[in-house]
Amino acid sequence: MAVGLGGTCVAIFTFALFFLYPRWVSGEVNPILFQGTIAGLVVSLFLFVYASVFYYWFLICYWNGDPKAKTYLDRADGCVTLGLVLLVVEPAFILFTINLLDLGLIALGLWFGFILLLVVVQRNLRPRARAEPPAL
Repeated sequence: MAVGLGGTCVAIFTFALFFLYPRWVSGEVNPILFQGTIAGLVVSLFLFVYASVFYYWFLICYWNGDPKAKTYLDRADGCVTLGLVLLVVEPAFILFTINLLDLGLIALGLWFGFILLLVVVQRNLRPRARAEPPAL
């Protein structure tokens, strides 16, 4: 999952650079929003990369019966969650950058809805006591 999300992040990053960078150089877009958008994309991309590494380490530890497996799984889940939060807000940043304020506000509202949904899912669907990972 993290690898697929990383690919999505690379695609959005490429889009932002291809279409927004020339407008940034010419001064047509807000430089702070442009740089914030690019920074958010870079951070989310690397969070997905870190999550992939943590998932790999989890599998190695799990197969070897190492008690650190749970720690790596939790770290991977945290990286994916934070990466998703940053990735889902990027359309709003891009729309604000090109001065489409109404659409940016809609995207930001949808992002807040995503955050609310994420909190509800984390609170209600996660088991209170963590069960052992499923057998592979």
